[in-house]
Amino acid sequence: MTEPRPHITDEDLHRFVDGRLAPERRTHVVEHLTEHPEIAEEVEAFQRLNASLRAQYEHVLEEPVPPVLLRAAAQGRVSRPMRLQRVLRIAVVVVVAVAAGGIGGWLLRDATKEPPAWSDFARQAAVAHLVYAPEFKHAVEVSADQEAQLLRWLSRRVGAPITSPRLADVGYRLIGGRVLPTMVGAAAQLMYEDAAGERVTLYLRTDLRNSRDISFQVTRKGDVNVWYWLEGARGYALSGELDQSELLRIAEVLYDELGS
Repeated sequence: MTEPRPHITDEDLHRFVDGRLAPERRTHVVEHLTEHPEIAEEVEAFQRLNASLRAQYEHVLEEPVPPVLLRAAAQGRVSRPMRLQRVLRIAVVVVVAVAAGGIGGWLLRDATKEPPAWSDFARQAAVAHLVYAPEFKHAVEVSADQEAQLLRWLSRRVGAPITSPRLADVGYRLIGGRVLPTMVGAAAQLMYEDAAGERVTLYLRTDLRNSRDISFQVTRKGDVNVWYWLEGARGYALSGELDQSELLRIAEVLYDELGS
């Protein structure tokens, strides 16, 4: 009688991405991925991201850990200017993940264990991007040449002030925005475009509640990657058909511009 194949867990996938899976277990994971191409596609994406970020950041392992990071780790929270908060969040993710054996496994762990509510939030952002980013004539409801009117309208509909971050430093310009429905109210979408016609969208809500802030998290729907984060009742999600490292570069600029 053939022995039943062992169940493949999230931990198996994490270790597979990081190259830390025992050989006998690796065989089972490879068979599992062969039978589940959608999971294989996600694993391959994280492996590519792993390799890319290692190439860019592995030299950090040779550098001493900055004292400010050590103090932040010891204190458990950071009470510093907002830009430093962003630097600490990104630095801790990159340095700790690489030191632990792979940024891919770190991100895959977060993506597979995120709270369902936040999975829904990111999915809504991705779907909104998929629906409106390809549009030519009706990509936005109000165009950027009426920016002041657009921001007043969005602010009124979501019940809190909305600003339009500047992304010129990363090659994108605002082309407009729209109001989107949610199960409990309204969300806003701002759309940006670069010189080649590539579009990214910022999806945001101001009516969210959570017991803690959420730093940068990443997820994916089809060809769309989404970086998202929470500050108090505000949730932000940047979506685009770009690789995750490139989209993260834009998300960092957004974070600074929004004053998070």
